[in-house]
Amino acid sequence: MTTNYIEAGNRHPDTQQFDDTVNIGQVSTITGIKGFFSNMNVIGLQVYYEGGKTAGQRTGWDSTGQVIQHVTLNPGETIMEISGNYSNVVHRLCFVTDQGRNIQFGTNMNGTPFVLSINGMGVKDLKMGIGGHLHYIGATFVQKMGMQQQYVQPMMNQPYVQPMMNQPYVQPMSQPYQPMNQPCVQPMIQPLVQPMMQPMLGQSNTAGQSHADTQIFNDALNIQTFIMLGKMVHIRRMKVFHDHQFVFGFEVDYDIYDDLGFFKHHKQFKEIHKGLQMPMFHQTKEHSFAHHEFITAVTGRGGVVVDHLRIFTNKGCVIDVGGPGGNEFALNVPMGRKIYAFAGGLGGHLHNISAFYY
Repeated sequence: MTTNYIEAGNRHPDTQQFDDTVNIGQVSTITGIKGFFSNMNVIGLQVYYEGGKTAGQRTGWDSTGQVIQHVTLNPGETIMEISGNYSNVVHRLCFVTDQGRNIQFGTNMNGTPFVLSINGMGVKDLKMGIGGHLHYIGATFVQKMGMQQQYVQPMMNQPYVQPMMNQPYVQPMSQPYQPMNQPCVQPMIQPLVQPMMQPMLGQSNTAGQSHADTQIFNDALNIQTFIMLGKMVHIRRMKVFHDHQFVFGFEVDYDIYDDLGFFKHHKQFKEIHKGLQMPMFHQTKEHSFAHHEFITAVTGRGGVVVDHLRIFTNKGCVIDVGGPGGNEFALNVPMGRKIYAFAGGLGGHLHNISAFYY
């Protein structure tokens, strides 16, 4: 199979080089990308491959004004082109797929434009170099599955079989008609197979507003698949960033278990969502959730941005942060359901929020 590697950007003396294939093996399908970026530069990437494999978060040390965006590819969707701009570091990245999607991380159009693509080939895996920010990005391209048909060797030199000719005609014997007594065959009774019950997933209303600079995030994109496979999703920790007036974002640690008893751990990952205008001397409020402790309700106050948040658990804990401005809101999560992920929009502050439940 023909492979081709190309890259764009700069390698510096302090560049740390990362190759996903070294950490997770020779995988063949990218299923999702998480981008870390500010309004000036791309800070780093985390790439997800088939089967949920990932080499982890690859980010630079300068995360000032960091925004995180996680995009999951559709089944069978392939990245065909990577473009962007760079000077000393990469300022902007755009991933173009064969389904017509443009996945962009960053908005800074300054620097030298670049395009990584090979006609008819898709991206298999990524390499990158990181210092304070993303210094360079490289991609291995392979022939996209399904674009070439497998060649089947025709059968050659088969022995010639002489057809039978001039065979004597044999008169069929006239048998008297005799009805055959067929034995009664008892139809097989199939056991009733109980259909596998899938959890009823839902999403609440969205509280808050969207603006021209709103960056959307959706933690559920990487979690719903695990729930549908029968795994247990548990929010293990949540930290909210705020001051006495506004909410600037939050950080969530998600745990995935293979069983409802929290005995067999499957994987864990962190999602960080921070507004660009979060002050240096902001406050945080953090809660670690016990097993069988879940978020059941979210209320707050908001207007142009989210001013106040109140997060309730089934054990009576309340995370209560922010200021007095805005109008009251509540996410419409039905009684008895559990929140397993959040989505929303960020700018300088938290612009809006919604919750996913089951």
